[in-house]
Amino acid sequence: MIADTPTTAVTGANGFVGQHLCAALRRRGLPARAVVRAGRPAPEAAERAEIADLADRRGLARAFAGADRVVHLAGRAHVLRGEGGDALAAFRATNVGGTEAVLAAAIDAGVRQVVLVSSLAAAGGEQPDPHGADGDAPTTPYGVSKLEAEAAAIRAAALGRIALTVVRPPMVYGPGMRGNPLRLFDLLARGVPLPLGGVRNRRSMVYVGNLAAALLAALDHPSCGVGPYYVADGAPVSTPAFVRAAAAALGVRVRLLPVPPALLRAAARGADLVAPRSARRSARDAVERLVGSVVVDDGPLRACAGYEPPHSMADGLAETARWYRGRAAIGT
Repeated sequence: MIADTPTTAVTGANGFVGQHLCAALRRRGLPARAVVRAGRPAPEAAERAEIADLADRRGLARAFAGADRVVHLAGRAHVLRGEGGDALAAFRATNVGGTEAVLAAAIDAGVRQVVLVSSLAAAGGEQPDPHGADGDAPTTPYGVSKLEAEAAAIRAAALGRIALTVVRPPMVYGPGMRGNPLRLFDLLARGVPLPLGGVRNRRSMVYVGNLAAALLAALDHPSCGVGPYYVADGAPVSTPAFVRAAAAALGVRVRLLPVPPALLRAAARGADLVAPRSARRSARDAVERLVGSVVVDDGPLRACAGYEPPHSMADGLAETARWYRGRAAIGT
């Protein structure tokens, strides 16, 4: 059993998900320790602990000292320009090497439990297996690095007698979001027609408040084991349905052009052929996230940890829209 008021150290606590998790811990009356790089801000909801970077094993051990649990969120989600064509090496350096350092430091510090926040990208495919990783086939360098990070964590946990749980979220949206979800809201706010009227897909998504609740559930049930566990808002939705719901939350009208998905995929392939090798992201990957189907099963997490999403997608989008309008009002 863990202490009645366990301290949870959160790597990447100043990121999108980390800030929401620290706030959720505070609402539960549980102490949180924000593990951030020197000079970076930390959430007000948490005690601050600085490290040089994820390779700073001694700094990590100091940051974890006295903590009962660690949630590892920090990592690389994008390859920056100027790193050349070896995207996988860049992802491995942070996502695999950083995870190895976090597990080693947690074991050195006597931490009892680690929750590793991985990604749906580690699974690849349209229908990930909710009961294990045997069928995983990641299709991007990022996904490969996340799957390898999971394997590194499992090896370390097996040697160090530390409880490990792996959580794989799909696309996460909510206040503070970045990347594709934020770009979608920007396009909707500007009234840009979107070529998504011909899409007939099914995608699992998760509101950041629901993801924070799922991570708390995993922390409360270390006996659930490694997993990997998936998390979602509930039933999957099509991309056009999500876009219409987001537009409704923003109070704007959206025009969805009936472009066939095959044409979108062909255009993306052409764009990738002429793009420089150092391009930030693959057009094919971006399009597939819009037109492809990926459905996860959060049943195992519900059954083992009692996870129930506290927010509906409509409520999550309403909160996201309020944040977005406030963000626009102050010019950020």
